[in-house]
This record gives sequence, C-alpha cells and structure tokens, in this order.
Amino acid sequence: MMFSASPIALASESESTRFKASFSGPFQIIASTLTTITVAVTGEGRATHLGDSDLSATVTIVLATGVGTSTDTTITGASGDEDEGNLFLTTVTSETPPSPQGIIILSGTYTITGGTGELGGATGSGTVSGTVSIPAGTFPRASAGP
Repeated sequence: MMFSASPIALASESESTRFKASFSGPFQIIASTLTTITVAVTGEGRATHLGDSDLSATVTIVLATGVGTSTDTTITGASGDEDEGNLFLTTVTSETPPSPQGIIILSGTYTITGGTGELGGATGSGTVSGTVSIPAGTFPRASAGP
C-alpha cells in the first residue's frame, strides 16, 4: 500500500513538507455482515519523517460499492523512540472487484488527523494506492511516487 501526499504541515516546522510512505503486510477478516466486511491490516515499510515504520488499521468495506473506510490508521516509527511519534490518518478507498487471480486494486484518499511526539499537530491529505492479494491475505509492497 502506498501513501503519497500533498505537503503536510508539522507543528514543529514553519513550512510544509512532503509525505510519502510504502507498506506491505498481512490482513485478516475480523467481521462480516451481509453488506460489509471488516479487515485488520498490519504492515511494515518506510515513511517520511519516521523512517522504518509500522502501519495498523481497521478497514470496513461496503460490499455493494467497494468503498473501504478506516478511521484508525496509525503509522508508528519502528525504532520505538517516544519522541519520534505516531501519525494518525483517516482513509477512504475504492476497491475493484477481485480479478480471477484474487487481486484487488485500491485507490483513494487520506487525511492526517494528528500525531504525537515530533509529529504532534501534523495535518494534511493525499492519495492512497495499492494492491491486495486475496488468496495470500497480504498486500504487497507498492513503489512510492508523488
């Protein structure tokens, strides 16, 4: 899954800076109804301002429209340094129906809703894109680009 952005503003900086991140990892279906499925997503990758990072999110997908929404996406620096901080996002993506090989293409937007540590007060928005492999239950690394 790839995140790329228009500039984000950080509380500790007087100017905006660009944000880019790329993650890969597994997902697991944790709930389903006749109209939705909810998946837990975890991943490892790299993010601007955090370096090596971990991603976690819970995404609810409306089956009739293919729109997935996450209000708890968190990107955390993998170093464990508390000053480094976390970045919190809300994402809205559209998923294509699975191909015969079980590949889903997703694209959408995200909004940065805050952060902690050095990322406290972060704001901004951008685009999300990636692929999901249903048979493998993973989302492979995507190349990042503005």
